[in-house]
Amino acid sequence: MNTEPSGGAGANSAAPSGNRSATELARMAAHEIGDSLARSKVKLSEFQGALTDKTRECVQQTDAYVRENPWKAIGWAAGIGFVIGLIVRRR
Repeated sequence: MNTEPSGGAGANSAAPSGNRSATELARMAAHEIGDSLARSKVKLSEFQGALTDKTRECVQQTDAYVRENPWKAIGWAAGIGFVIGLIVRRR
């Protein structure tokens, strides 16, 4: 039994033009996604560079502090280790 409306063959003949516009929309979407991805890569690269610079600066400052105040640094490390030990022990 045929459940399609009459003129089922006519509906299939309209499909290629519909597919063409869908293909064009897919190409446009792919192009926009590619552009967005390229912009995101540039922003991520800039962020990575800034983060690397900040991290390097922090490491240098920490190194200078530890060299100037070795006993304070040891005290801080012991205190932080003690707190971490308490937290781990509770679990």
